[in-house]
Amino acid sequence: MSDHLYSYLDDLLRLQSRAADRHDHKGVLGAVRENFVVQVLSDRIDDIKIYTGEVVGPADNFGQNDVIIRKRGTVNTELGGQVRINAQDCSGIIEVKSNAKATEITEFNQKAQRIKSICPNAVCGVVCYKLHNRKDTILKRMGHVFDADIEGFIPDSSIDLEYQEIDFVLCLDEDTEISKGHEYSKTFFIKKHLDGRYGLFLDPPYMKYFLREMNAVANPQVAA
Repeated sequence: MSDHLYSYLDDLLRLQSRAADRHDHKGVLGAVRENFVVQVLSDRIDDIKIYTGEVVGPADNFGQNDVIIRKRGTVNTELGGQVRINAQDCSGIIEVKSNAKATEITEFNQKAQRIKSICPNAVCGVVCYKLHNRKDTILKRMGHVFDADIEGFIPDSSIDLEYQEIDFVLCLDEDTEISKGHEYSKTFFIKKHLDGRYGLFLDPPYMKYFLREMNAVANPQVAA
């Protein structure tokens, strides 16, 4: 898939989100944005088993989840457009946020920890159209700090990670912020590597990173 198409998908999701904002109906805007993400995944990734619904464990209920990717070879429990699925049958879970707050990302990190206690290989990530907090705050919690000398973010291995269970965050926010006198876009993609530290991707198109990650989740034989 060419970068041209990935760039188109970046723009498409943002345009769809802005169009949804025109309709002042708070109860459905979140669901509309979730549907945008589901549609892209369904259109671009072959044979992905994708749902919305509840994830449960032997003695726990992890509540409603925006996007659930079911493992291949497990039973489809969908009923009435929703699933109630065992955590061990999940290969991926995505939280979709219209305007993500740091507290919400922290809460999802805690949920991911509980899910991974049952299914360690489940990939748990966040997609946000807007970021309520500062980008440098979120990235510092994932081991990256802004360096004024290079006017960019660098990894800092001395930082204790606050988000250790989240596998990726895709932020499509094109607003800007200023740190140490330098202005930059809030857009980014960050993913956890095998060593537990995070790799940061700041060059568009961002859907390229996201779809590669999700294709590897849906098709485990594919390397992300």
